[in-house]
Amino acid sequence: MKCNSLAVVALLCAATGAHAQWPAYPYPYPYPTYYYPAPQPQYYYLGPYPVYYGPLYHAPEASVAISDDAPIAPAKLLPVTKAKRAIKAAPVQETAPPEATPPEPDHFTMMWNAVADWARNPGEPLPRNETWWLNGGYMGAFLRPMHVNGPLVTTGSILDTSPGAVGSPNTRVLFGDNRINDNLASGFSLSAGRFLDPEHRLSIESTIFFVTANNTNTSFQGDGNGNPLLTRPVFATDLGRQAVFFNSFPGALDGRLDVSFRSNLGSAELNGRYDAFSGSRFRSDLLLGFRYARLEDRMQIQESINALPGTTIPFNGQNFTNLVNSDSFNSVNQFFGGQLGGRVAYDHPWFNLALFGKLALGGTLQQVNINGSTAFLSPAGAVTAPGGVLALPSNIGTYQRSVFGILPELGFNVGLKVTDHVRADMGYSALLWNRVARGGSNIDTSVNTGLAPGAPNYGVVTGPVAPTFRFNDEFFWTHTFRLGLTVSY
Repeated sequence: MKCNSLAVVALLCAATGAHAQWPAYPYPYPYPTYYYPAPQPQYYYLGPYPVYYGPLYHAPEASVAISDDAPIAPAKLLPVTKAKRAIKAAPVQETAPPEATPPEPDHFTMMWNAVADWARNPGEPLPRNETWWLNGGYMGAFLRPMHVNGPLVTTGSILDTSPGAVGSPNTRVLFGDNRINDNLASGFSLSAGRFLDPEHRLSIESTIFFVTANNTNTSFQGDGNGNPLLTRPVFATDLGRQAVFFNSFPGALDGRLDVSFRSNLGSAELNGRYDAFSGSRFRSDLLLGFRYARLEDRMQIQESINALPGTTIPFNGQNFTNLVNSDSFNSVNQFFGGQLGGRVAYDHPWFNLALFGKLALGGTLQQVNINGSTAFLSPAGAVTAPGGVLALPSNIGTYQRSVFGILPELGFNVGLKVTDHVRADMGYSALLWNRVARGGSNIDTSVNTGLAPGAPNYGVVTGPVAPTFRFNDEFFWTHTFRLGLTVSY
């Protein structure tokens, strides 16, 4: 066996020397006219490196044509050990099996994850470089409507025993005994502040606002012949029953009634603020200061009566053709007190949100002013008398008192950055006031007709004196809305 192997090796060496002039060819066996396919390597993966099985040599092309004239040189064979080392030295990159695509989260989960990420890392704190700021803009408010005690204007049938009186079968209330003046009040708000230290921890701020409601005017008028019936109902204390003062009566009197209301609300504050906490984007302020608030109501009833031909209006033994009277009920409430509160804010590079609460404790000065007058006109001249119908000498005057006042306020502000020094603001707040005296709630519809200049029995006072005055409190609230600009520097 060894002799045969040596013979084969000797034969191969001889062939190599005989064909040294031929070009080298990768195939070891130079058969002339065959196509040899290139053997393909086979790999079997065991761990991170492949184990190679198959030929240790291969052609660079799929197949090669061999002719009779082309000398063939034997391929250079690598030892098996070196081939395995070369294969192990070049690891093959494995392709991981495709993973299953996770289901897309629903909108609630995505929103919750976004909020959680933002809460963990809301961002870097924003620099606070401003020294002072000024805010101003439009302010609108819905004030609590005023309450009126009892009906003020009625109509009915002249066939009733007491036409237009409360309780008569055909009497209908035209105005009063309800809440009025619920229009939008418009005005302005203005605030200014300044930091007092370089660290922006202490600041002082002043805020004022004023809103006024448009006049609520209600008019009633006859057609020139006294139609329809217009009356002013009262409870006659001297008669002990319901009665009326006629404004228009078919065929006798033709008149006009105008009822107007107006409300104003204003406030002024001076507060010191302390930056109690400053986080990444969140901060909170404590507030301590002084607050003033003012609520004013004006209510007026004006009446004019014309006597139709054949009719006169008597007064103090004289006859007149025209009568003009007015009743006014005005009230002013002023609050003075200390105030404390707080604010929590979030700052973003292009917007900010702030929630605030305030509580003011102090005193409320209530003031009610009642006035009335009547004028009788004729071609011969005019005569005046104190008192109208509901404002008579028994209750005309100015009344004041002080009560304990509580004034809480809750709200929020949203600011949108316009430039580095200008911000657009929008805000809302609810303001409460525990005790206020308003004009409509301090009307007394009980009247002693002997005190009323327009009554036939004027000057003859019998029975209880009325109307009288007594303070009537009510709880007050308002909703305010603000739109403005803040300039800081």
